[in-house]
Amino acid sequence: MIACDTARVLFYRREFEAAIEQCDRTIERDPSFGPAYWMLGLIQEQVGNSDEATAAFQRGIQLVPDSVSLWGALGRLYAVCGNDADATRISRQIEAAPREGYISPFEPAMIHFALGDLDRGFDWLLKAKEERCLELIWLNVDPRFDKLRSDPRFRAIANQMGLP
Repeated sequence: MIACDTARVLFYRREFEAAIEQCDRTIERDPSFGPAYWMLGLIQEQVGNSDEATAAFQRGIQLVPDSVSLWGALGRLYAVCGNDADATRISRQIEAAPREGYISPFEPAMIHFALGDLDRGFDWLLKAKEERCLELIWLNVDPRFDKLRSDPRFRAIANQMGLP
């Protein structure tokens, strides 16, 4: 977990090549550690390697089939790549998932943002803020939000959370 978190810090610092190397080392040490594939997929998406990102997310899903984070990341990637039908399908599956456990509103938000549906994305992000979703602690440094930073709704949510 610590090795994967090191990759996450590098990802947030936008040191993508170093983050990929860290993920590769993490996976080499434990090829069955699903979160490492999630992190690797996020990084590969940021550097424009959609095939590598898809493969990483799919491998993670094979290892942890009920991971909403992995499914959400794959749905977001589909949207980024223009595969709106699969992105929408995954978003609907996440949104309609049985509420036996907690499902974070963060994942649907990320998919809707990538689909270009900013209003729905911000609705889900606001719900994530209201539910105090863990993922939001990285709001100001997560590169997936770079295109949204100038939107007043983004700044309002960050300000409500006390983020500079």
